[in-house]
Amino acid sequence: RLGGQIEANAGRLDGGSSPVPPPVSVPPSTPAPAQMPVHGGGAAAAIRAVVAMPAVAPACSPEMFDTSPNELLQLMQYVCSSPHVTSNAQYASVTERLVFSAEAKDATINAFATIRDGNTPMIMLLGGAIRFANLVSAAYVGSMAARKGGGQNPLPEITAAFGRFCLDCRGSIAPEQACRFAEQYNLHLVMADPTLGRKARSFASGLLIGVLAHEFGHLALGHCYGQRVNLEVSRNQEREADSFASSVISSSPFGDYLVFGTILWEAVWVWVEEATGQVATTHPLSRERLADLIRANPSVAAAFGLSA
Repeated sequence: RLGGQIEANAGRLDGGSSPVPPPVSVPPSTPAPAQMPVHGGGAAAAIRAVVAMPAVAPACSPEMFDTSPNELLQLMQYVCSSPHVTSNAQYASVTERLVFSAEAKDATINAFATIRDGNTPMIMLLGGAIRFANLVSAAYVGSMAARKGGGQNPLPEITAAFGRFCLDCRGSIAPEQACRFAEQYNLHLVMADPTLGRKARSFASGLLIGVLAHEFGHLALGHCYGQRVNLEVSRNQEREADSFASSVISSSPFGDYLVFGTILWEAVWVWVEEATGQVATTHPLSRERLADLIRANPSVAAAFGLSA
């Protein structure tokens, strides 16, 4: 049960600070994309041919890569009603006071949990994270469709392309940037296709559920109360929130399906960390987080060609 209501364009929060900063800080000295490592190579060619160009190609619109407020609220409710949450009185009590806010106009690729006005638990999901989820899901679904389930694993090319994109836009995806990137790789055609679009949005929902479950974990485990913590404690809290999210996902009858998106998310940030040499000091290394996901979900990871 979600006690709060979704708040459109809520603006910046007054009380508390986020324990979850953007995944990586990109300094002005970041090397040009051509200097960055490419795992697998051929990203443009591999992703661009995702679907055949129709006689009359639909125009790309920013709405293709956004998720409606009502759908986002349903994803938050899915987390709150998961058996892992409802079976624990402490966790369930958070849902009674929780306020969930989606700020689509904020292009930052981020989400965070905080305490508002000293007592109200709140989760904020920003527009850049929503667009990222839909774009990367469209790329994966379209690439797999182009290979008809066979051929080369598209994950290395997808992570390289999205890693460069996230660096180029410096951790923010505005609506017009989403469209430009989508047109480069025909991702708007994927979203316009009835079958592929539905599957891509489903993958994106799974990715966002993982993000929201992680943020809910910070609230349920009491990470957002009290004084600021040092970096080692912060990293351990991130690991605890990751474990909480994994428990939410695994308690779902669709757990294997939902974890696909989380693996996609972490794989991109692994590429970014390796390309820049920059890591978020408040968080565990993305490589560590991805390895934990692989060990916990070996069969799903195998579908990506990944193993521990």
